[in-house]
Amino acid sequence: MTINALFFGVLSDAVGVREKKFSSIHSSKEFVEHIKNEFPEVAKNSFQVAVNETLIHSSTPLKDGDTIALLPNYAGG
Repeated sequence: MTINALFFGVLSDAVGVREKKFSSIHSSKEFVEHIKNEFPEVAKNSFQVAVNETLIHSSTPLKDGDTIALLPNYAGG
């Protein structure tokens, strides 16, 4: 199983790429834990998670070909 991950803003800086593929990840919670362990700088930022362009607020099962995005919190005026 392969998922596509997108990183935006400071999170793409922390990971070093804007897009990356991952395999053997089965839930959004597992993905976030993996990213925070592999890239500790990510854990220093607050962010939201979207799966297939929909913001999620709890662990969501992932399927082959899903896209998960980490979106940094931002403020505007």
